[in-house]
Amino acid sequence: MYQQVMKLPPTKQWSIDKIIECRDDGVSIAHEIVQGTAVAVSDRSFKHESGASAWVIDGASHENRIMGCNIVPGTKHDHSAYRSELVGLLGIVSMVQEICSFYKVHGGSIEAGCNNVSALDMAFDKEADTTLQMADHDIVAAI
Repeated sequence: MYQQVMKLPPTKQWSIDKIIECRDDGVSIAHEIVQGTAVAVSDRSFKHESGASAWVIDGASHENRIMGCNIVPGTKHDHSAYRSELVGLLGIVSMVQEICSFYKVHGGSIEAGCNNVSALDMAFDKEADTTLQMADHDIVAAI
């Protein structure tokens, strides 16, 4: 998967900035997605007007997980803990898209989580009140 990610255009690659390769190059994760047993979790860091996030995509066997991290884009006025959480979710979505594209996965599911319920709602709930964090519309749109 690392080689696949390195071929992405910079406009997409930043969200999967650093990945820790799994032993089977994502085959197990692709299978877990098809089976609907894949899980992903992200967490964020926000300090001194800048942010970063880390994420993990896993399944039944923890030895084939894929982990990654990224730096949150934006000006110092754009940054917030909320934006960092959204960027972690975007990293998950981007990596899952690449796994599905590479292994030609056309169906399945993955359960994603983080410790900010409002970020999850904003990212994945079409009924969520999107006026609350308009500064982050770029990240929400990308997700």
